[in-house]
Amino acid sequence: MLEAERSRVESGFLDGVVLDAYVDKLLQHSELLIRSQGGRCLGVLALYCNNWRSRKAFISLLVVSPEARGRGIAVDLLNQACRTVRARDFLCLGIEVSPENRAALACYSRFGFSSCGIRNGLISMEMLMLHDQSVLGSRSGPDLGAQGLGSSGELLQTVAQGVSE
Repeated sequence: MLEAERSRVESGFLDGVVLDAYVDKLLQHSELLIRSQGGRCLGVLALYCNNWRSRKAFISLLVVSPEARGRGIAVDLLNQACRTVRARDFLCLGIEVSPENRAALACYSRFGFSSCGIRNGLISMEMLMLHDQSVLGSRSGPDLGAQGLGSSGELLQTVAQGVSE
Protein backbone atom coordinates (compact mmCIF):
# COMPACT_ATOMS: atom_id res chain seq x y z
CA MET A 1 0.00 0.00 0.00
CA LEU A 2 2.89 2.38 0.77
CA GLU A 3 4.53 1.76 -2.59
CA ALA A 4 1.22 2.39 -4.38
CA GLU A 5 0.70 5.61 -2.42
CA ARG A 6 4.23 6.76 -3.19
CA SER A 7 3.56 6.23 -6.90
CA ARG A 8 0.15 7.93 -6.77
CA VAL A 9 1.01 11.22 -5.11
CA GLU A 10 3.18 13.97 -6.51
CA SER A 11 3.95 15.56 -3.14
CA GLY A 12 6.98 13.40 -2.40
CA PHE A 13 5.32 10.89 -0.08
CA LEU A 14 8.19 9.29 1.86
CA ASP A 15 10.78 10.72 -0.55
CA GLY A 16 14.25 9.43 0.14
CA VAL A 17 12.93 6.76 2.51
CA VAL A 18 13.83 3.11 2.03
CA LEU A 19 10.41 1.53 2.52
CA ASP A 20 11.62 -1.81 3.92
CA ALA A 21 13.73 -0.05 6.58
CA TYR A 22 10.86 2.34 7.38
CA VAL A 23 8.37 -0.51 7.79
CA ASP A 24 10.86 -2.39 9.99
CA LYS A 25 11.23 0.71 12.18
CA LEU A 26 7.45 1.07 12.47
CA LEU A 27 7.05 -2.60 13.35
CA GLN A 28 9.70 -2.35 16.06
CA HIS A 29 8.86 0.99 17.65
CA SER A 30 5.33 2.13 16.85
CA GLU A 31 1.83 0.89 17.45
CA LEU A 32 -0.01 0.11 14.25
CA LEU A 33 -3.72 0.74 14.05
CA ILE A 34 -5.07 -1.25 11.13
CA ARG A 35 -8.47 -1.15 9.49
CA SER A 36 -9.26 -4.17 7.33
CA GLN A 37 -12.15 -5.98 5.72
CA GLY A 38 -12.16 -9.50 4.33
CA GLY A 39 -8.44 -9.84 4.87
CA ARG A 40 -7.72 -6.71 2.84
CA CYS A 41 -6.00 -3.76 4.50
CA LEU A 42 -8.03 -0.56 4.10
CA GLY A 43 -5.91 1.77 6.21
CA VAL A 44 -2.96 2.00 8.58
CA LEU A 45 -1.95 4.53 11.21
CA ALA A 46 1.47 4.31 12.89
CA LEU A 47 1.46 5.89 16.35
CA TYR A 48 4.36 6.70 18.63
CA CYS A 49 2.91 7.10 22.10
CA ASN A 50 6.00 6.38 24.15
CA ASN A 51 7.68 9.69 25.03
CA TRP A 52 6.77 9.76 28.70
CA ARG A 53 8.90 12.86 29.37
CA SER A 54 7.13 15.19 26.95
CA ARG A 55 3.84 13.23 26.96
CA LYS A 56 3.51 14.11 23.29
CA ALA A 57 2.39 11.37 20.91
CA PHE A 58 3.11 11.45 17.19
CA ILE A 59 1.47 9.95 14.12
CA SER A 60 4.25 8.87 11.80
CA LEU A 61 2.02 7.51 9.04
CA LEU A 62 -1.63 7.52 8.04
CA VAL A 63 -2.55 5.94 4.73
CA VAL A 64 -5.87 4.72 3.37
CA SER A 65 -6.12 2.53 0.28
CA PRO A 66 -7.57 4.36 -2.74
CA GLU A 67 -10.63 2.08 -2.94
CA ALA A 68 -11.50 2.77 0.72
CA ARG A 69 -11.30 6.57 0.62
CA GLY A 70 -14.39 8.53 1.54
CA ARG A 71 -15.64 5.80 3.92
CA GLY A 72 -14.40 7.36 7.17
CA ILE A 73 -11.38 5.07 7.55
CA ALA A 74 -8.96 7.92 8.33
CA VAL A 75 -11.37 9.40 10.89
CA ASP A 76 -11.83 6.01 12.56
CA LEU A 77 -8.07 5.50 12.76
CA LEU A 78 -7.58 9.03 14.13
CA ASN A 79 -10.28 8.41 16.74
CA GLN A 80 -8.57 5.18 17.83
CA ALA A 81 -5.25 7.02 18.07
CA CYS A 82 -6.89 9.72 20.22
CA ARG A 83 -8.40 7.08 22.53
CA THR A 84 -4.97 5.50 22.95
CA VAL A 85 -3.27 8.85 23.61
CA ARG A 86 -5.91 9.94 26.12
CA ALA A 87 -5.86 6.59 27.93
CA ARG A 88 -2.15 7.10 28.56
CA ASP A 89 -2.66 10.67 29.78
CA PHE A 90 -0.57 12.16 27.02
CA LEU A 91 -1.05 15.89 26.49
CA CYS A 92 -0.68 16.35 22.75
CA LEU A 93 -0.86 14.48 19.45
CA GLY A 94 1.26 15.63 16.52
CA ILE A 95 1.50 14.88 12.82
CA GLU A 96 3.47 16.28 9.89
CA VAL A 97 2.05 16.61 6.40
CA SER A 98 3.24 17.83 3.04
CA PRO A 99 1.89 21.28 2.11
CA GLU A 100 0.82 19.82 -1.25
CA ASN A 101 -1.39 17.20 0.40
CA ARG A 102 -4.47 19.40 0.60
CA ALA A 103 -6.87 16.54 1.29
CA ALA A 104 -4.88 15.45 4.34
CA LEU A 105 -4.51 19.03 5.58
CA ALA A 106 -8.27 19.54 5.32
CA CYS A 107 -8.98 16.21 7.07
CA TYR A 108 -6.63 16.96 9.96
CA SER A 109 -7.94 20.52 10.34
CA ARG A 110 -11.56 19.29 10.44
CA PHE A 111 -10.52 16.70 12.99
CA GLY A 112 -9.08 19.36 15.31
CA PHE A 113 -5.39 19.61 14.48
CA SER A 114 -3.87 23.10 14.24
CA SER A 115 -0.85 24.12 12.21
CA CYS A 116 2.10 25.06 14.41
CA GLY A 117 4.90 25.67 11.92
CA ILE A 118 7.02 24.10 9.22
CA ARG A 119 9.74 21.55 9.83
CA ASN A 120 11.87 20.02 7.07
CA GLY A 121 9.39 21.31 4.48
CA LEU A 122 6.41 19.67 6.20
CA ILE A 123 3.58 21.37 8.04
CA SER A 124 3.62 20.40 11.71
CA MET A 125 0.16 20.04 13.19
CA GLU A 126 -0.85 19.36 16.78
CA MET A 127 -3.96 18.70 18.77
CA LEU A 128 -4.22 19.07 22.53
CA MET A 129 -5.70 16.05 24.24
CA LEU A 130 -8.65 17.30 26.25
CA HIS A 131 -9.80 14.35 28.30
CA ASP A 132 -13.38 15.54 28.57
CA GLN A 133 -13.59 15.92 24.80
CA SER A 134 -15.73 13.36 23.01
CA VAL A 135 -14.26 11.39 20.15
CA LEU A 136 -14.70 13.27 16.90
CA GLY A 137 -16.61 12.22 13.82
CA SER A 138 -16.53 8.47 14.35
CA ARG A 139 -18.35 6.49 11.70
CA SER A 140 -17.65 3.13 13.30
CA GLY A 141 -20.30 3.28 15.97
CA PRO A 142 -19.57 2.87 19.66
CA ASP A 143 -16.06 2.72 21.03
CA LEU A 144 -15.07 -0.91 20.78
CA GLY A 145 -11.69 -0.48 22.42
CA ALA A 146 -8.47 -1.59 20.82
CA GLN A 147 -10.20 -4.12 18.61
CA GLY A 148 -13.72 -4.37 17.30
CA LEU A 149 -16.00 -4.39 14.31
CA GLY A 150 -17.10 -1.19 12.67
CA SER A 151 -20.62 -0.67 11.39
CA SER A 152 -19.74 -2.09 7.98
CA GLY A 153 -18.05 -5.16 9.42
CA GLU A 154 -14.52 -3.88 9.03
CA LEU A 155 -11.98 -4.95 11.58
CA LEU A 156 -10.24 -2.20 13.52
CA GLN A 157 -7.32 -3.53 15.47
CA THR A 158 -4.29 -2.31 17.30
CA VAL A 159 -1.03 -4.12 16.78
CA ALA A 160 1.11 -3.13 19.76
CA GLN A 161 4.82 -3.71 19.50
CA GLY A 162 7.39 -3.53 22.26
CA VAL A 163 7.65 0.24 22.11
CA SER A 164 10.46 2.11 23.71
CA GLU A 165 11.69 5.67 23.60
